[in-house]
Amino acid sequence: MIQGHAPKLNKIDFLFSGAGTKLTIGEKIQLEYNYQDEDGDADDSANHIEWYAITSTGEKQLPATDISNTLAPDNSATGKSTLTIPTSALGATGFKVKIIPTSLTGIPSISETITIDDIAANPHGTSISVTGPVGFGDKLPSHIVPGIYASTDTGFTTNLIGNPASLQVNNKYIFKLFDNGQDITDRVNYTWYLEGKSATDGKTGAFNTGVKNTDYTVPANITATLITGSIDGAQGFSLAVDYE
Repeated sequence: MIQGHAPKLNKIDFLFSGAGTKLTIGEKIQLEYNYQDEDGDADDSANHIEWYAITSTGEKQLPATDISNTLAPDNSATGKSTLTIPTSALGATGFKVKIIPTSLTGIPSISETITIDDIAANPHGTSISVTGPVGFGDKLPSHIVPGIYASTDTGFTTNLIGNPASLQVNNKYIFKLFDNGQDITDRVNYTWYLEGKSATDGKTGAFNTGVKNTDYTVPANITATLITGSIDGAQGFSLAVDYE
């Protein structure tokens, strides 16, 4: 039986689409490889790439729905695999990739699996310089929706962020974070703030209430004054949440 040569990937590089130094949801990481097959067999390597998120509890494979692949158009050309960082990777400290050099035809049609345990320390080419943990950037993807709701709004129908409705002293409010309608609040850490301008004495700023990862009840004046430094307490301010 006549045999040819196994396909090879001569170089593997990683590129990050973001402008910052942190890995963020919705940004893209692109893997590029240089495909070579001495027999001229067409590339199929991009269809044999697996992406993994590295977490504090181990690693988890990311679904194909978050990945787009482009085969090398010819021998000695470049193939690509692009990961759009999904919400399921929130908190990940980095990413791992497995790739099997593969040709559509020929014998043998595969080479040994190449495993890159950390794409920030890539021994096969260019690494990315950005670091984890994966979080949210300045601009949220459209499917990620933060919300502040009155505790009486059990169906979470009225998001009070940007809503002109006045918030009331002694009322309880709830923070929620939704991804395509799915509640992912328990996957982030969040802190409540009183921000804006007081009702009468002109105090302005964003004041940390010290309340984290739980519901917030707007305090009466004596307690709120300790937070804002205003004689108005919380009156005049808005509620805000910082989350990561």
